[in-house]
Amino acid sequence: MTASSIPLVYSTLLAAGVDDPAVDEWLRVGVRTYLAENGALTLEQALGLPRRRPAQAVRDFWLAAAANHFSGSPWQRADALAVAVKNFSNRTWPSWRDHKAPPAYSDALQRALFHAHKTGLPIPATPQGLLKIIANQNPVSG
Repeated sequence: MTASSIPLVYSTLLAAGVDDPAVDEWLRVGVRTYLAENGALTLEQALGLPRRRPAQAVRDFWLAAAANHFSGSPWQRADALAVAVKNFSNRTWPSWRDHKAPPAYSDALQRALFHAHKTGLPIPATPQGLLKIIANQNPVSG
């Protein structure tokens, strides 16, 4: 990815219905970092994208953003997130799965879980599985 890809990344997110202040801040910080490093980092590195499948990176970003809605140690946050994931997966996701974007009345935690689910990848259901993800992410709080 190059600097000319920045508008494409942003427009792709908007076209997918991702309109979230946390994503805007993530992009701003990543682009500033990329430009400040004068080519020493790739755009992917500046955005903090790991060397994983794009869908996995997106899922993990949103799960880590969701974890930021809880306080405590990483383990406590992963434990609370596991409960939230279970509730969202069982109660909310079935009626939202066909939406392009989360409903306007959704809160920030629901939006993060919506975007994580929208990747189509399995969402870890255990605190252990979620801890592995959130320990390796550093998203902007939303």
